[in-house]
Amino acid sequence: MQKISPLRASVAKAFNDFKANRAKKAENNQNLHTNPFGITFKGVLLQSDVFESSSATQTTGIKDKLASGTKLLASAWVGTINKINSMKSAAISFGRKIKETTISTIDMLNNTNVEFDIFKYSVSRLQNQPVSELEQMLRKELGV
Repeated sequence: MQKISPLRASVAKAFNDFKANRAKKAENNQNLHTNPFGITFKGVLLQSDVFESSSATQTTGIKDKLASGTKLLASAWVGTINKINSMKSAAISFGRKIKETTISTIDMLNNTNVEFDIFKYSVSRLQNQPVSELEQMLRKELGV
């Protein structure tokens, strides 16, 4: 029990020091910055009046609205063109990949020799061969 008591006392002292330092910093911040509205933004006290006065508002003219609409339309048009170009390039690369795969498959099939034992040992074909060749084939198959 004696070992735990000094540890507990040191933790309690460190916690109290931390609380005191935090309170002192908060008090210093309030003294340095005066804000008549007392508004904080994301935990930071606003240092000056950031609000616009209502008399400073300007009315936007039709020319400004037209320019804004034109910029929006141009931005949408450029975005559409970029999307179409990316889809076009994706389709072209997909087509090239299909073409290359098809050509490689055809080349592989042209270079492959396929033999079926059924046609090699048909009865009509074996009847036309001499007996010595039949004997050699039989030895070869049996591994003798």
